[in-house]
Order: sequence, then C-alpha cells, then structure tokens
Amino acid sequence: MTELGGWLCVVTKYSIDQTADLVDIWAMKEYGVNEFWSKLFSVIPAYVIGIFDYVLPLAHLKNAHQVLLNQEGEKLIVYDLARKRAKKVRKISSSPKNCKVLVYVNSLIGLGGDHGGNNGKKAGENGDKRKKEKQQLSGQKR
Repeated sequence: MTELGGWLCVVTKYSIDQTADLVDIWAMKEYGVNEFWSKLFSVIPAYVIGIFDYVLPLAHLKNAHQVLLNQEGEKLIVYDLARKRAKKVRKISSSPKNCKVLVYVNSLIGLGGDHGGNNGKKAGENGDKRKKEKQQLSGQKR
C-alpha cells in the first residue's frame, strides 16, 4: 500500500508470461462508495528494465501521462502510460546505491515533539492556557 495523488493505493504484480510481469495500480478514490477501488493504470516495465521483485509508484504526472516508479529501492523509472515504455532516470551523482524515496506534503499542522517550537503540545494548547490566564486576571481585577 502507498499514497499516490492523495489516494490510498494498492500495487498488485502478476506474471503475464515467462518474460514479463504486469503491475496494476488500484486506488481508493472515495471511501464509503460501493465500488471504491478502481484501477488507475497498468505498467509493464519488464520490457525495458528486466525482471523485478517490486515497484512502487511515487508520482503520477497526469498531464504527461507518466508515472515515476521506485524499482526495488534502487532505481527510479519513468513509465509512459500512453506508449507503454519505461526509461531509467539517470543516476544522481554521488548518491548511495540504495536510498529511500519519500513523497511528502507541506503542512502547517505540527506533529508535536521538540521541533517546531510547540514543545510537544497539541495545536491550540498554548492558546487555551493563555485564554485561561487572561480570564483569571480579568476576574481578579473585578
């Protein structure tokens, strides 16, 4: 399972013959709908990149009809959905043999912990404390 384009995705791999594997990418686009899993696309990367154990989709470039794939944690591949062709992304100089590729989304919501200046407090916790202090001070002045 992975996330792709904001959807929860499942990657299935099966052999179509002795020389090629087929990878289907399924997405849960809307939770609670009767048929909420739909196939986004299929990839036949073995024709260009050879036999593989797994691939993981990282990004779907809808306008270009391409998918960026992580092959076995070692290679990046761009797969053209229209032409059904794959090409390896050039090696990044001085990069390690294995690397983990992560997709993230910027957010203003803090995760807690010591980073971000909130000292592990939940969002709004400081504001509630200040509000109580103001109420106490205004009650003392009366």
